[in-house]
Amino acid sequence: MRIMALTDFHGTYSMVPRLARVAQQEDVEAIVVAGDITNFGPVSIASQIIRGLLVVGAPVVWVPGNCDPPELATHPNMPPHGIHFGTLMSRNIVFVGIGGATPSPFPGMLEYSEDRIHSEIMHLIDRIGERDELILVTHVPPYGTSADVIYTGEHVGSEALAQIAQEVRPSLILCGHIHESRGVDRIDDTLVVNPGPAMNGLYAVVEGERGEWDARLGMIE
Repeated sequence: MRIMALTDFHGTYSMVPRLARVAQQEDVEAIVVAGDITNFGPVSIASQIIRGLLVVGAPVVWVPGNCDPPELATHPNMPPHGIHFGTLMSRNIVFVGIGGATPSPFPGMLEYSEDRIHSEIMHLIDRIGERDELILVTHVPPYGTSADVIYTGEHVGSEALAQIAQEVRPSLILCGHIHESRGVDRIDDTLVVNPGPAMNGLYAVVEGERGEWDARLGMIE
């Protein structure tokens, strides 16, 4: 499967048509948006951005970020395939999602404790049947990777996600949240991808199957 990974639009719709063209050129089979679709709302902006990506013809899987309003995940005007505290199966790949972030110095509208993140994700995984691949879609990156380092050099990601990566070994964790930590890393067998803020024209193309995945970072010029 070939996936375009996006995150952190922060309401910048002007990038949507340009990213959609790249997705079409790359012939992606799914688009994943890992939160902060808006900059503290409103829901109508998030709906516009997700619908703008649907022109590609591939499913758009999304979760809210800490800068999105809490009602985003359940609002009737949002397009399908929101997987906040939910799952989606495509072929024999299961996407498991949780949005928001852990509490941090950065202001946010949607925050969860480490215990809640761990319990919710493990509950979702326990309910999944047979599968070839497991992909976690989260806004917050896992702790201790190159995807969660802020400008001070401090790691601010989720310890629960790092623990889950070691316990369950998902194929991918697609995340965002930390704008300055765009990059690709690994936790054991799990590929961690923070594509960088889409508001700046940044994205990643992730491709693989049966546990063999790779990612390349891209930027709209």
